[in-house]
Amino acid sequence: PRSTLFPYTTLFRSVPDRPPVELVALLLVLGQMTGSLEKPTVLALGWMRGHLDRSHELIDLLLTEFTPLAEAVWGAATDVEREGWRPRFAAFGFGRLKQFPRSVSERANLKGTFGLMDVAMAPQSPLRHEFGAIQLLRGLLRSWKDDGQDTLTPWRVDLACNNWGDVTKAHALADPDFLRVSVSSPGNATSFDDKRYRLPHWWDKSTRWRHQLGQVMRAVLTGDCDFTRGNPSSAFAVHLPRYSGILSSLEQRRHGLALGRLALGGDWLPVSSWLVDLTARLLEWPGMGSRPPEGGANEIGEPPGLSRFIEQRAGALGTLFGRASETPFLPARMNLGKARFSDGLLRVAVVQTVLPRESEFKKFGPELNDMPYRRRHRRHLGALVKALTALLDVRRTHIEDYRKVDLVVFPELAVHADDVGPIIERFADQQQCIVFCGLVFHRVSESLVNSGVWVIPDRSSERRTLHRYEQGKLHLTAEETDAGVVPFRPCQWLLEYVDSATCEVLWRMTASICYDATDLHLAADLRDRTDA
Repeated sequence: PRSTLFPYTTLFRSVPDRPPVELVALLLVLGQMTGSLEKPTVLALGWMRGHLDRSHELIDLLLTEFTPLAEAVWGAATDVEREGWRPRFAAFGFGRLKQFPRSVSERANLKGTFGLMDVAMAPQSPLRHEFGAIQLLRGLLRSWKDDGQDTLTPWRVDLACNNWGDVTKAHALADPDFLRVSVSSPGNATSFDDKRYRLPHWWDKSTRWRHQLGQVMRAVLTGDCDFTRGNPSSAFAVHLPRYSGILSSLEQRRHGLALGRLALGGDWLPVSSWLVDLTARLLEWPGMGSRPPEGGANEIGEPPGLSRFIEQRAGALGTLFGRASETPFLPARMNLGKARFSDGLLRVAVVQTVLPRESEFKKFGPELNDMPYRRRHRRHLGALVKALTALLDVRRTHIEDYRKVDLVVFPELAVHADDVGPIIERFADQQQCIVFCGLVFHRVSESLVNSGVWVIPDRSSERRTLHRYEQGKLHLTAEETDAGVVPFRPCQWLLEYVDSATCEVLWRMTASICYDATDLHLAADLRDRTDA
């Protein structure tokens, strides 16, 4: 009805004289309807300039509920306005210098002190890596103690290192002083506090200290100042203007926090289920239950107990590190259900695709995002998966003691990243098998990369989950280099099949793409660590 649309249509012409809470809702809807933040930014600034005595109310709401618009308002404000609003924006991390290099190559032999989120928000940050995250946790436990009054926020934490390019190396993990963590007092950070990190006053001390650590760790692992948001992406990217609904509010996200690995970042994120489960345990609310991390630690207990648990993990990862190839190895455990591999055999199916062809990369670009071709490529992949499913069904009719296929392998560059979920994941879930497929060239943290992805169904008596781990490629062909592809292998994933009864690792398997399989350094490192 016309009366229902009136509040939104008036935003296109003038600033409505409405309370801040209503205005933020209208601005959010307008941003989605127009597909841009340009008009909402102008209207928000106009309201704040016309209501100087109440501008702080709108600022607080934007910072907690509509961060992209808060960033746009800060960028469009005058120097005088910024000076007046600086304390409130500074409490949420705005106005800080971004000095940490965005290029991975520039971090070699880099030394110096940087703010925590300055490092965490950089592309392929060394802190968004299990090796770096463990060092951060270790440093926080040594340099910070909960006094029951002030709240730990990322803006109070500074990091110093003599070589930022080596944070993800084994010698850094073995040195407790390699990454030095310092925590400032709240008064030194800002006169306001970040409302997103406030804790309920009724929580006891044992809950407060671990939850504050968990909030900071999740902010680091997601690379997002707001730790309640998961897998950050631009909610207002350039798309056709459409209203897609409001995802959530701060309180909804806080009480319904997604704690799985996919909520922390993309498939490429070099973080194992051990760190994911530990972060979930730190963020437990009273009365909430979560799966304990691998290796025990059913109860986190006090900080000294957590410190010992972290040191055990650091030692285990240090022994796994590939010293010849200088590659971090991370274990990824899997459970395909009962009675799998009981005969010691691994049944493998290899799928040979026809599309894409080399000429099509030259015609449509390395990412193959041309929409008519995307439809053709998806139909081809879907037909192949249906053909494989039909073949397996036929084999089931005439083979005695038929065993399901355990692993399906697709070629390099065979599957577009957007087709993994709707096609590959559904197939893996239906057949209860592992899938490893090569991905079409795609972007990871602004870089064009070539990689493959493991899709692993995890089945137990309590749940049914699909895990994805992206395996990068380091050694490129000349054609890939000419196309702008960059080397990318933040870790080497080791798939571990574990006995569900004894938790004993029965065998390990890993994957390499093209030239990486000819890397003798990697082969030497894997010789005594994997079975296939």
